[in-house]
Amino acid sequence: MLQQRPLRQSIHKWHHSRPLHKLTRPPRIHFFDIKSRVGPFSPNTLRTRLSLNYKRLTYTESSISYPDIEPLCKSLDIPPAHHDKSATTPRYTLPALLIEIDDKDNASPLAVARLMQDHHGHCSATSVRHPNLDFGPAVAVSTTLAIAQTLDAKFPGPEYPALFPFADSEEQARHTQRTITRAVAPARRLVIPSVPDILDERGREYFDTTRRTWFKVDALNELRPKSEAEEKQLWRGLQADLDGVIGVLRREQGGVEAPFLNGHVPTYADFVVMAFLAWFHRVDRRAWDRVLEFGNGELKTLWAGCKRWLDGRGEQLEWEVE
Repeated sequence: MLQQRPLRQSIHKWHHSRPLHKLTRPPRIHFFDIKSRVGPFSPNTLRTRLSLNYKRLTYTESSISYPDIEPLCKSLDIPPAHHDKSATTPRYTLPALLIEIDDKDNASPLAVARLMQDHHGHCSATSVRHPNLDFGPAVAVSTTLAIAQTLDAKFPGPEYPALFPFADSEEQARHTQRTITRAVAPARRLVIPSVPDILDERGREYFDTTRRTWFKVDALNELRPKSEAEEKQLWRGLQADLDGVIGVLRREQGGVEAPFLNGHVPTYADFVVMAFLAWFHRVDRRAWDRVLEFGNGELKTLWAGCKRWLDGRGEQLEWEVE
């Protein structure tokens, strides 16, 4: 269970009563994913899971039901993703990681938190209290790109594979994220009505209530296309949104030995696309089959290349959220 306290108070207490020690092992990582009946499914949290597994990192994890995400994030001092209460996206989201701090950071926890915030987005210092986690002081990192950047900074090569191995890897990742964000608009009309079917009971009720409010519908099935013509238009729009990614894959792929956006070298941008495909796979298998038919097999090849990092799991720990 997390002890909730203001950021400065937490740092002050650590600095004076719990000095940092040089770790003789890699810093511990704890990963927060979204609870479901089918395992990991979120296109956001799957980006982080793919990244952790690709970098061959050991981690523990907890599955958090939808209504517990906001109180969890607040307990970790993670700020909201946005402040627009009228938006059709949640203000508090997962994934989130806890990453242990040690004196290799060569700074106080407050300085580390500030540095990581400057370079990697959402980051806060927090205190970890859990009977099965032997954590020292830690930083809580949220938002998918910030997490990936932080993982590369804290677990660099050559010991760990890089998520951003090339000079333009971060820009490619940002561009790919923008592309997938556009594709989510038509995709969610196909996928969101089926999401409650895979959730735990509390999560299902919360998801159904909040999404019906956001989209101003009486039932989520009203989001589905209402005619064959509308459905065809929706699929054409989704394919058009993905054409750019498919074009890059067509140019760079070299069969099973080079299935990625940069040929034989996987990068974080590949995991952004893979997580989007896996969202379909976990929620609506027929829709996933149809998406993989786009282009000339490029997405199938990418799926085959990334699948080895999709299913890795950390030790599951129950996490009490107050």
